[in-house]
Amino acid sequence: IWNQGLSGTSNAISPATTTVYNVTGTDINNCQNTASVTLVVTAAPNITIDANPPAICPGGSTTLTASGANMYSWSTGSIASSITAAPTVTTTYNLTGLSADGCSATASITVTVSEINVSLTAQPTAICEGETTLLTASGASTYNWDNGLSSGTSNVVSPATSTTYYVTGSDTYGCNETATVTVTVNPLPATPVITQNGNDLTTGAATTYQWFVDTGSGFTAVSDGGVYSGATTNTLTLTTVPRTYDNYRYRVEVEGTCAPKAISQTVQLDVSIETIITQQPADSAICEFMP
Repeated sequence: IWNQGLSGTSNAISPATTTVYNVTGTDINNCQNTASVTLVVTAAPNITIDANPPAICPGGSTTLTASGANMYSWSTGSIASSITAAPTVTTTYNLTGLSADGCSATASITVTVSEINVSLTAQPTAICEGETTLLTASGASTYNWDNGLSSGTSNVVSPATSTTYYVTGSDTYGCNETATVTVTVNPLPATPVITQNGNDLTTGAATTYQWFVDTGSGFTAVSDGGVYSGATTNTLTLTTVPRTYDNYRYRVEVEGTCAPKAISQTVQLDVSIETIITQQPADSAICEFMP
């Protein structure tokens, strides 16, 4: 007969505290004897893990320190009470601790790795002089801009020349990352200058060209054909120019990356006429004293 409500010849028990178990046995002669056993229950170790710091930036590390047991075994394979962890992604570390009485307990801790990923965009990335573009930062909680720009996720800028902008983003874990973007500023087309070389009219570099001529009744666009070629290039060539073209006025309209078109000043064509010397009379043989 067992105390503690037990029965039979054997019992599986799991007491919460140290407990004395008694059993009384009776033989066929009705003789009895009592035996007892004390089962000592040792409390499991109370294991704790401290992470310093509990969250890290990409490329950083943290120190994990265990306490509450005599021996330790980490999921990393280490048996030290303190380890250095440098995960690249958020990771959970498991620990088993063993007391001096041989009792064990487990604990775990999660090390958070910041996912900060700052980016900076410009819409558009190329502008003309006097235009604006929108700079937008993302991937962090707060932002610090250079170039005297205000904090926040976006700024409207109008640089006079091509400029690189920097923004440093910070997250809630104190991690920082910097991103850059370059805004290209294209100049407005300058007023073209025309030079004459023989019967060729030439201007400087641009993206598109259109030559115009004024024969006396206003400017009209020149087309290739007849004496003209290169009407939409930087050089308007006039071939076999009649003398009647002398003093015609010309100008060119050019366009670069940016609008509006630029119009040159007017130039007046000076037709080059080749001087031809003829012999009179045509016969190269003359008589003496012949006038």
